[in-house]
Amino acid sequence: MKTLKIFISSTMTELYDERVAVRKALQERGFEAIWFEGFGARAEAPQQAYLEAVNEADLYLGIFWNRHSQATAEEYREAVRLGKPCLIYVKEFDVRREP
Repeated sequence: MKTLKIFISSTMTELYDERVAVRKALQERGFEAIWFEGFGARAEAPQQAYLEAVNEADLYLGIFWNRHSQATAEEYREAVRLGKPCLIYVKEFDVRREP
């Protein structure tokens, strides 16, 4: 049986603890959680690495709060372009969101 791969997308500067908790919960349930922090050193450019990871994933999971980045927008657009199921969670506590 194939392990479901889930790409976790979020800005590097926000919600680190939440991403760690989500990643741990997914792994405990037998899913493979893919996130940028886990990539390690790679020969290819970061953009190529995260877009390839989105491509390899079975599902896109976006976790957002006040900010988004060009990278998170590209990850989402790539997931949509590839027809991946997308789950988006937006933290609505102490919001100081960018316009």
